[in-house]
Amino acid sequence: MPFRPWAALLIALFALTMSLGLALAASPVGPTYYGVQESALSQGNTSLTFGYSSQSPIPITAALGWLYFINGSFSSQGFGGSVSVQLNVDLVSGNTSSPSGYYWAQAVAGVRELGGGRYAVRAWVNLWNFTGPEGYEPGLGQPLNFTVVLGSARLARSPQGPYLYSSAGWTNVTSPFNLTLAVAAQGDYVAFYYGLNGSASLRPLLVVMLPQPVTMVIWQAEGMDAEFVVGGYAEGSEAIIGSWDALASLRYYLGPWSPPSPPGQWYCFPVMWPEGSQTAEGVSSAQGLTVRPDPSLWAFNETQGASGGQAMMATALVRAARGVAYASVWPTCANWTVIVEYYHGGSLVRQVLRPSPSGVASEAVPPDATYLNVTAVAWVGGFPAFENTSYYGSVPSPPPPLTLLLAGPLGYGLLLALASAAAALAVRVALRRASLSSQS
Repeated sequence: MPFRPWAALLIALFALTMSLGLALAASPVGPTYYGVQESALSQGNTSLTFGYSSQSPIPITAALGWLYFINGSFSSQGFGGSVSVQLNVDLVSGNTSSPSGYYWAQAVAGVRELGGGRYAVRAWVNLWNFTGPEGYEPGLGQPLNFTVVLGSARLARSPQGPYLYSSAGWTNVTSPFNLTLAVAAQGDYVAFYYGLNGSASLRPLLVVMLPQPVTMVIWQAEGMDAEFVVGGYAEGSEAIIGSWDALASLRYYLGPWSPPSPPGQWYCFPVMWPEGSQTAEGVSSAQGLTVRPDPSLWAFNETQGASGGQAMMATALVRAARGVAYASVWPTCANWTVIVEYYHGGSLVRQVLRPSPSGVASEAVPPDATYLNVTAVAWVGGFPAFENTSYYGSVPSPPPPLTLLLAGPLGYGLLLALASAAAALAVRVALRRASLSSQS
């Protein structure tokens, strides 16, 4: 169900503190991306630019939420031992800067506690037409025309108006389990995907065609985010969390896509906030969910506690030493470029690099080069969502000492790679133990 709190003030507070100590009552909790706008911090010869809001729409093709659920005990007002996990995104038709139509898409999974480590999971989708006389009017559903390409759907009714609805049956699972939800939009196609216990099982739940082409956007000025959140089961209910142990992450895709197959490469958002703002199904502010960053997996650890938590932002170490400019970036799943610029022989030299899988990029630089800039940029939908630059009037003459090497591309990349591998191994071991336990 739609809901729009005063998200802009909350986002600005996030950007200033990067840590959330208090939460709005009954807000949905989980990884959320609100958009980008340049906001620079400078120290010495380094300038850091990070994103927290945007006056312009940021286009993406698809969004994906992933939940690794370990265990939990919970309920929702009026719905017993159930909660919802929601992937919520916005679509516009016409010119993205001045749209003629507005739509809100939800891929939802209901999770019901059965006891003894057993749960039931059910997926459904909602698609709302929020095009009103005054433009974007969330909460005021308008008539919606669509053609079903794959799956089945119907028009449902609510106090907020009509909306497209489609659902799947309940599936019983034993914890731990993986849950994946995705929404993609290109041309006049909109597709909803659902996966349970492994990304290989990601399958189309519903594909529809709308009367006009649409674009998925993140547009903070209009209150449009991408969020993968936990909330009450339905109808604006509030979730009460007795216990909860899970990992959650949010990713996006930008590029060509052919339905009904799911999109290909998924990128990490370089910033993730711990609370959403769009849906009316929230989590108790006191007996809710606390989220803490796990940078090694680029996911949030979700545990029972006061709702809210700490945001997570990308990191980039940009340096130059004798004969080389380099950068180490994290997370490596973000869409990074590293730009090395300098003057040599009276000409500007500019190299654009892609980091290696370990997050390292380097470029040889003449020792007599001047005005050297090394910049790492993480992009979202063509916008620089995160940027870190180091400036040098001339190339540093000493070679990097061992301490700098260990903090630089060699040690930094190795450390992050080892941390990521160790965390991934721990998850695989846990899954293997759970599998062996279920077979015994």
